[in-house]
Amino acid sequence: MTSSEENNRSVCVLSDAPNQCGKFYLSKLHPMLSIIPETDIKLDRIKREQQAIQTRLQAVQFWLQVQWTIIKGSLTDIGPEVKATLIETEKQLLALISEIKNQVYLLLNTLGDQSSTIKIQLKTKLLEVQTKLDYQSKAIQESC
Repeated sequence: MTSSEENNRSVCVLSDAPNQCGKFYLSKLHPMLSIIPETDIKLDRIKREQQAIQTRLQAVQFWLQVQWTIIKGSLTDIGPEVKATLIETEKQLLALISEIKNQVYLLLNTLGDQSSTIKIQLKTKLLEVQTKLDYQSKAIQESC
């Protein structure tokens, strides 16, 4: 036995464990010692699984990068065509809007003109009816 001056504890250096520590300590340590190889086997399996997952993840990341590059290239390639199509469509829509506005203005003018014509015709008809009523009213008064 060796003495430690730092904390006043005794330390036992093992040279013959069964005789020095006895069967009691070995019986308590033995189950823990048997777990160590099992734990090492489990850790090795977990490491292999982790490496396999990491390899698959790297493969997926690479595939995604390739797909992104392809898509980006496709968009760059068709970009000018799509832009030209959009510009042409915009021109057509603006022309159509302008044409519709002109047609609406023409319709409004036509309706305004027709409204004026109808008002004049109504006034004329009302005057004719008023004149006939006045004539009939005079005729009735004269006959009475």
